[in-house]
Amino acid sequence: MARKGFHLVLLVFLGGLMLLLSCDDVIIKRKKIKTDDLTTLRPLPSGHKQFIIKIYPKIANANLEIEIRREGIKRLRSRYRDVVEKKQRLIWLKEIAAEHKFEDSLFSSSMSEQEFHAKIDTLLTRVDIIPENLVLAQAIVESGWGKSKFAKEVNNYFGIRCFTPGCGMKPSASSDSTFWVKKFPTIEACIEEYLRILNTVNTYDNLRKARISLRQANDFPNGMELSRRLKKYSESGSQYTNLLTSIIKNYIPKNLEAFVKYQGSANMYEEDIFE
Repeated sequence: MARKGFHLVLLVFLGGLMLLLSCDDVIIKRKKIKTDDLTTLRPLPSGHKQFIIKIYPKIANANLEIEIRREGIKRLRSRYRDVVEKKQRLIWLKEIAAEHKFEDSLFSSSMSEQEFHAKIDTLLTRVDIIPENLVLAQAIVESGWGKSKFAKEVNNYFGIRCFTPGCGMKPSASSDSTFWVKKFPTIEACIEEYLRILNTVNTYDNLRKARISLRQANDFPNGMELSRRLKKYSESGSQYTNLLTSIIKNYIPKNLEAFVKYQGSANMYEEDIFE
């Protein structure tokens, strides 16, 4: 009898779940999400969905770490006396500046309050997130939806190169190139390095300037717009950026966070995702 009762409860739950999934809207974590935000213009095969489910949370976590650091820097902007005169957090700011390829002299104990504000703003141009749909689009293109040998064998999902023997894999067995495809201990380490490259390397200064403009226009994050600033990421130039915009438009859901939670609940029947 107990087993029959369990089966009855399960049938009722699955019936309710199917009814919920047939509705125009889905409730996730008490937030009403449009189904249009969970779907894509082009159908996603199961393997592609699994790639998004695997990679997106790692991208979101990496951006969250940047956002936390960014907010910490912004809070210091109004604490000139504490930072400069009392030297509270001044070393921390110098360390972050160095990490983002600014000279150690960016912050000093002799700067005026106006100079301090200007330098905080300068630092913030490099301590900033990259839109998650753009990061995902590049991971898709550079790793072939995670199927490339570089993704599988050295956790390199962005075609990141290195130039020291032993730092990674040769592009091909017969290659006489002067670079290697960099090896990473984890996918997270690769994502962190990719974000650092876009945030610090001079090649992508136009991307960072565009990001500032989008923030000022209250149109950020905008991965579609920033993707057009990545012509120098690939030798293909405009063809590469066109491919990125096509991926974002056709294969990446508008609400990635909700998509991953929804797909995860569908895969694992986690009823606590739904209201």
